[in-house]
Amino acid sequence: MLRWFSLCSWLNVNFHKSSLVGVNVDEIYAEGISGALRCICDTLPIKYLGLSLGANPNRISIWKPVLSQIRGRLNSWKGRLLSMAGRAILIKSVISTIPLYYMSISCIPKAVARKITAMQSLFLWDGSIDNRLA
Repeated sequence: MLRWFSLCSWLNVNFHKSSLVGVNVDEIYAEGISGALRCICDTLPIKYLGLSLGANPNRISIWKPVLSQIRGRLNSWKGRLLSMAGRAILIKSVISTIPLYYMSISCIPKAVARKITAMQSLFLWDGSIDNRLA
C-alpha cells in the first residue's frame, strides 16, 4: 500500500523518521511489522505535532504547555504601557487563539479554562500577571 502511495503521489515515506504505533495489536506483531518496514516501534502516549496523543486530555498536566505558553506571552508584553483597549485586543487576538490547536484534539478541562480566564483578566485589569498565578 505504501508503494502505491509513493507511485501515485510522487512522495516517498522516510522510514528512519517514522514510527509505528500498534493500537489493540499484539506487541510482537507490531515489532515484526516495524522490523520489516525498518522503522521504530513506539507505544502510546506519543508526541505528534506538539500534541500528546493517547494521554488523558482531562488531566491538567497535559495542558501545562498551553498554560506556560500563555504565561510567557503575557509576561513578555509591557501591558502597563498599553491602554485598556490595547490589552483587550492582545487578549482577544493572541491569547484566545493559543489553546485552539490543543482543543482541536480534545475538550479543555474547566480548571484549565478558569486558569486561562484568570490570567487574561489579571492582565487586562493590572497590565501584568507577575507570577501571581502559578
